[in-house]
Amino acid sequence: MSASKHHLKSDMLAALARHGGNASAAIKEVDVNIRTHQKWVGEDEDYRRAVTSIRGGVVANGNGAPQEPESMEAAVKREQKRLHDVELARELRQLQRTEAKRQEYVETVHDVLAPYAPTPLIPIPSTLTDNPEHFWLLLFSDWHVGQRTPIQTTGGIYEQTTEVTRWQVERLMQALKSIHDVQSKGYTIRNLLVVFDGDLVENDCMRASQAHGIDRLVTQQAIEVFDLMGYALRQLLQLPGIEKIEVHNIGGNHDRTSQKAGNAGLGELDYVDTYSWLVGTLLDRAFADEPRVVMTNWETYFGYTTYAGRRIVFEHGGSFPLGSGSYGGIPWYPIVNGANKLTDMLGGGDLVLFGHLHQPAVVPIKQDAWVVINGALPATSSYIQSKFKQLRTPTQWLINLHEEWGAIEFHPLYAPPPSLKSPGHVWRE
Repeated sequence: MSASKHHLKSDMLAALARHGGNASAAIKEVDVNIRTHQKWVGEDEDYRRAVTSIRGGVVANGNGAPQEPESMEAAVKREQKRLHDVELARELRQLQRTEAKRQEYVETVHDVLAPYAPTPLIPIPSTLTDNPEHFWLLLFSDWHVGQRTPIQTTGGIYEQTTEVTRWQVERLMQALKSIHDVQSKGYTIRNLLVVFDGDLVENDCMRASQAHGIDRLVTQQAIEVFDLMGYALRQLLQLPGIEKIEVHNIGGNHDRTSQKAGNAGLGELDYVDTYSWLVGTLLDRAFADEPRVVMTNWETYFGYTTYAGRRIVFEHGGSFPLGSGSYGGIPWYPIVNGANKLTDMLGGGDLVLFGHLHQPAVVPIKQDAWVVINGALPATSSYIQSKFKQLRTPTQWLINLHEEWGAIEFHPLYAPPPSLKSPGHVWRE
């Protein structure tokens, strides 16, 4: 029974006492419905006893014998005491329920914490006793040897010549030596994978304006590329502990020998109708007596190999339109779509390498695979600057692979020439 009902019964009994047992007057004063009063009389023995006592009636005792009626004050006090006892009993039950919940909570916490044990740490020796083996993958593309971009045509921001490109390749080799000096102290590097991914020459006949944007003809560019590729491989062979260099060479759209593009943007007559294939063939013969160099000169627009336990696929990137199939503003969608189609065609792939875009990036594809997009040695050109308003830091890629963990490091190799001005320099001069 609620406390409000107890107080209402007490008020009703007090009103009955003031009105000499007149129920109508008491009901009117307390504002209780007559049916409620009658229900209390019928269901609550203590209430009925008190009402009878107030009215001066005879109430039977426990033995059925009549007893003297209680005085009004005694009946009111008895009812008040009863109501107080009921309220105390209700509060006691509430406290008992609260204590039971608290005890249940304490037991639950104890059950959870009792079996807890800290996760044991993996012991790390203070001194490494053996060096784990790692595998380097070098992605070279878009050197555009022979490109001439006079500094006045870029607004004083940048210039490019064959001499600048040669300086950049030498800088890349110096950077790789420095990185090898550091990393070889922590792990062993015995094998290198070098992918020449196209557009190492600028060409001279892809469009009429290109003749003005070169510093030597494409035949001379091809000789320079042959020399620079050979220089890079000989330099890499000098790194301590190198036992094998796996080399793959593939063509790009700037490598074709005519103005007309064939399949995948390559040679008009065939995939081997490229300066890339010609230079690769000469390079293969030049290193024929070097057993540590294994050369593959691809006669298609793509290539593939298994290296460090990973399936690696590569192409220059001119085989698909960059603006096709994009939707919803998804970044790199055409690139990811092209990479997925390549791996589907080959039945899988863990690492897909592209050149062509001149914008270095690493993008995840599928569940456990990556597409790596290479940069370029020229920071810009008249065409790039006028069409896209872009100037980028010359970049190539070093990818660190582990047989168990896969690609664990994508290391950009920067080669900014001294002629590349810092952003905002035009406002300071």
